Parts: sequence; C-alpha cells; structure tokens
Amino acid sequence: MKLKYLFLIIFFTGSSIKNLVANGDTLSPKNNELKQILDNAYKAIVANPDSAKEILNSADKLIETTNDKSLEALYFRYKGLIYHLKFDPNNALTYYFLSQQKYAAIPDSINANLILSSIGSCYMMMGEYLSAKKYLTEALQFAETKNDSITIANSCINLSYIHIDQKEHDIAEAQLLKALRYVKTDMQKGRLINNLGEIYLNQNNYTKALEHYRLALQTAYKANDKLIVSTILSNIGVLYMNSSQNDSAYFYFKKVVKLNPEHIDHYLLAQTYKHIASLEFDAGDKLEAKKNMEKSLAIAEQYSLKRVVAENYDWLSIWHKDHSNYRKAYEYKALATEINDSLFNEAKSRQIKELETIYQNKQKQSEIELLTEQNKASQLVLRSNRVIIISLSIGVILILTLSILLFRQHKLKTSAKSLQMEHQLLRSQMNPHFIFNALGAIQNQVLQKPAIEATTYIASFAKLMRSTLNSSRDELISIESDIETLTEYLTLQKLRLKEKLQYQFNIDLPYSTDEIAIPPMLLQPFIENAVEHGIAKKDIPEGHINITFKANNDRMTITIEDDGIGLNPNSEPTNPKHVSLASKITHERMLALTKAYKKEFNYSISNRINEDGTIAGVKVILEIPLLFCNK
Repeated sequence: MKLKYLFLIIFFTGSSIKNLVANGDTLSPKNNELKQILDNAYKAIVANPDSAKEILNSADKLIETTNDKSLEALYFRYKGLIYHLKFDPNNALTYYFLSQQKYAAIPDSINANLILSSIGSCYMMMGEYLSAKKYLTEALQFAETKNDSITIANSCINLSYIHIDQKEHDIAEAQLLKALRYVKTDMQKGRLINNLGEIYLNQNNYTKALEHYRLALQTAYKANDKLIVSTILSNIGVLYMNSSQNDSAYFYFKKVVKLNPEHIDHYLLAQTYKHIASLEFDAGDKLEAKKNMEKSLAIAEQYSLKRVVAENYDWLSIWHKDHSNYRKAYEYKALATEINDSLFNEAKSRQIKELETIYQNKQKQSEIELLTEQNKASQLVLRSNRVIIISLSIGVILILTLSILLFRQHKLKTSAKSLQMEHQLLRSQMNPHFIFNALGAIQNQVLQKPAIEATTYIASFAKLMRSTLNSSRDELISIESDIETLTEYLTLQKLRLKEKLQYQFNIDLPYSTDEIAIPPMLLQPFIENAVEHGIAKKDIPEGHINITFKANNDRMTITIEDDGIGLNPNSEPTNPKHVSLASKITHERMLALTKAYKKEFNYSISNRINEDGTIAGVKVILEIPLLFCNK
C-alpha cells in the first residue's frame, strides 16, 4: 500500500503546489527572500525530501517575522509534504493542520480544502480509515462545488484505496471510474487504470485485470512514468502467478528487478524478490530461492517493512525446516510470530481507536442534535414572537394609514365642496347681473317701442331666462347647450339693435359639440361686453361678433372678436374700458375653476389693431382644458 500513497503525493506536488509558488509573483518585496527559499524547496521536494527539509529550515526565522499568511501557509504545507513523502504521517499531520489553519484565516477556502485531502491521505496511511474518510469526503464535497478536477480525482483515488483494503471492490471501482473522468495527464490515467486492474485481480477476474494492466502499461510508457511501469509489470507477474502460469510470472518479475532501482519502490522490490523466491522454490531451485528471499529480507529490514519481514521469516523458517535445521526454523518462526503479534496489536489498537472515535463522534452528534433541537425550539419561539410583533406593527400601520386616508379624503371632500359652493356663488352672482342688464334693456324697449315689439322682447327674455336657469344648475354643460343659450341672448339683443348686431359661431373641434363640455355662463359676460360696450356704443351701421371654438391636444381655445369701439388705450391691455362687475366675477371664477380641475383656466383681453394703427375692436381669448360630458 505504501507505493499507492506515494503516487497520490506525487499527484499533489505535480498539480496544485506548483501553482501556489507561481502565485508568489505578487508578493511584497520584503518577502522576496522567503519566497525564493520556498521556490528552491519546491524544486527539491519530490526528488530529495531531506534536501528540501534543510532548505526550509533556513526559512525558520523569516517565518517568525513575516506578516504574509499565504507564505506561512505554504511553508507549513511544504513541511507536511516532506514528512508525507518520508512516510511519517504523524509529523506530516502536525504541519498540515498548521497550514490548513493559516489558509482558513486568510481566508483561502480552495487551498484549505486541498490540505484536507492531504490530511485524509495521512490518516489513510496510518490505517485510521474513519478519520481518513471524514477528511477525504469533506474535501471531495467542497471540490465538487468548485468543479476542482484535481481535488475531485485525488479524493476519489484515496477513498478507493480504503475500499480496496476493506474488500469493498464495487465501491472502489465506482470511485476510480469517477476519478478517471477528471484526470488530466497520461501519468494519472495510467496509475488509475492500474488500480482498476488491481480491483479485478482481487476479484479473480484475470481476463479483465490483464486487459487493464496492458492498457495502463501502454499509457505509462507514453507518459515516461518509470515508477508505475515497474508496478504494472509486477502486478502482471502476480496475476500470472495466481493463475498458475509460473513461467509467465517469473518472466515479468525478472523484468522488474532488472530495471533501475531508482525507478522501483522499496516495498515493490522486496515483494518482487519474494515472489521470485517462491517460484524458484516451487520449481526445485531451493538455493537460488533462498538467495532471492534474503535479498527481499535485506530490503524489507532496511526500510522497516514489517509485514514483508514477517512473511520472509515465515518462508525462511519453512526453508530451514525442509533442510532439517530445526533450530533456525524455530528462530525464524519466533521472529515472524513476534512481528505478526506486534502488527496484530497495532491493528487492534487502531480498531479500538477507531471505535473510540466513532463513540466520541456519536456522542458529539447526539449533543449537536440536542442543541439543534433546542435551537429549533428557540427559533420557533422567536419566530412566533416576531410574527406577533410584525402583525401588531402591520395593524398599527394599517390603522394609521387608514386614519390618514380618511382624514385626507375628508379634507378633499371638504375642499371640493368648498370649491363647488364657490362656483355656485359665482354663478349665482353672474345670473342676477345678467338679469339686471336684460331687464334694463326690456325697460328701455317698453318705453321706446310699440307694445307688440315689447311683448316679443319679453317672450324672448323669458325663454332666455329658462335656458339660463336650467344650465346654471350643472357644473358642466355641453358646448351645444351653451351655444343655444348664447344664441338666444344674441337674438334678444338683435331685437334691440337690429342690423347693427351681426354674430357668427365658428366650430373647429375634433369631437361633436354635444360631447365636449364647458362651465355654464363662462362666455356670456364677454359676449355681453362685446354687445353693450363695443357694438352698441359705436356709431356704425353694422357690427360683428365672431365666436370661434378650436381644440389643440388636451386644450381648447375660444376666441371672441368684435369690431366695436375697443378698449381705452390708456388702460392695461387685460382690463376692459368698462370695469364691470361681470369681469371681476369672471376673473375670480377662472381662479376657482383652475383649483377645482387642477388644470389651468385663463383668458386675455386686448384691442384689435388695424394696419394703420387704429383700434378695430376687442379680442378675447379663453384657454381652458378640453373637458367631456358625462353620458
């Protein structure tokens, strides 16, 4: 298994750490020396971990004074990696945890998560699979949210190793196939395919295992990955040995030991010599078998490969027993038993530790669940209180809003009523004034005209009064109704002035006159002024009054023109010569209408001027909003 862990470490150094060093280009100048030391350590870290360790030791004082958290995190990460490569997971964990804390404090969640994967790898190397699964799964879940292909692949590979050791081959296969979708290089792909071959070998599916080993070997040669080449050759030898094809197995094992020792893992080399010895022993070449077993033992003892040492002792015990050297056979058997007991106790110790961890985790989980339930209860109480407070607040706001709206509505109604009363008052003031003028005219006609003409005049006056009183009850009347009333008035005046009074209505509107509305008695005072103060007082045989209605978008312009005596040129242009009560009432009414409709009602009065500069009469212009009748 150690060879597998080494593969994983190389994956990390070849992908993520190199990128971290490259990011150092943005460091501040005062940390350049520390950055350079880390760069140098990185270059040596895989090929010669001891050399890298010495390089990093020269940065110890700089690390104590630097304020760059990312450099600190990288320093501790390299320290952990060195011990990881030296198969010292306990010391590696110490530095990995320090590095992870620094990354979390920056915060740098991506690199902090990569460290979690390294921590999981260390626990896996120690055989503490529960802790290994915890950190590896956490790293995998985070990597999937970031689509971090490197960490996804590495975490899946590591988890597959755990499942292979626990004989959970289906789960291990699924993890490796998932990792295969994320690997980027031929080196990673070759190693993954080799591990899939190992799963099929453990399942005694020799055909499928051999197919994957050959594909892995082809990929490894393409990537010039000499370390994995030796592993695949050895695995093919094991496959042939398990299927009783000893000659083929011997051929592949011999190919392994003929390779450069630098390209073979110590564990793999020791196991290969042991396999060769077993094949030679079965073939009857027992002396040669003993020599190869002793080579295996020497390598295993040198690198503290306890399980291989114990297996070799067992094999040598059998060999000496076969040669009647019972003393030696007993000694080797005793040594093998001692090591196996030690390994058994270590395994039991790990199991007990794992059980303790499970118990502690379950206890913590129970506490967390209890706290969660308590928190949920508190949240429900808080939520209930919040709902009550919000409901009361909304109720108060609604009451205040309703009160304000009611007050505003009452105010608007009062204001509207006030304006309405003001309009009615102005209209009531206008009507008596109009009646007063009309009665004066009747009196004059009765005194000057024959009785028949006076009677006709009185009849016309009665008809006019009826029409005026009917229209004065409404806020708005149609232009058609207003023209009828004005026509009756002008007809009445024409009885008095005869041909001296000529009048004409000009309509230029986009709608029918029975659709467009106008306030009643709005035009009458201006027309009356044109008759009484313009036409009647001018010594002319024939006078004219033209009333024109014209619309422009949402406004209507009404023009009243006469050719009477005009205004006094010494007075203001907007004031008539005769400052009558009607003019004053009309001005006040215009202001009231503007307030009521929130649209401007205005008018202007000016003299009409001939080309020679003489006065040609009066021109009144009213500009009012375009209003419509309610049907």
